[in-house]
Amino acid sequence: MEKITRTDSIALLIPTRKRVSNLIRLFTSLDETIDGPKRVKLYFYVDEDDFDTIRFLRSKKRKK
Repeated sequence: MEKITRTDSIALLIPTRKRVSNLIRLFTSLDETIDGPKRVKLYFYVDEDDFDTIRFLRSKKRKK
């Protein structure tokens, strides 16, 4: 296994279905533990009728 360096990045695919409380925990954990937020890419699979999750994720949208 290769050693992870400070220039490496990671991408996470996160499926969710009406689990906003879990997403809040995820964002809190990431805020507290990651050193380089621009090196972390989050991808979410959200059902089109999961309005609470859609609303929450839109409120967290990171500006580039």
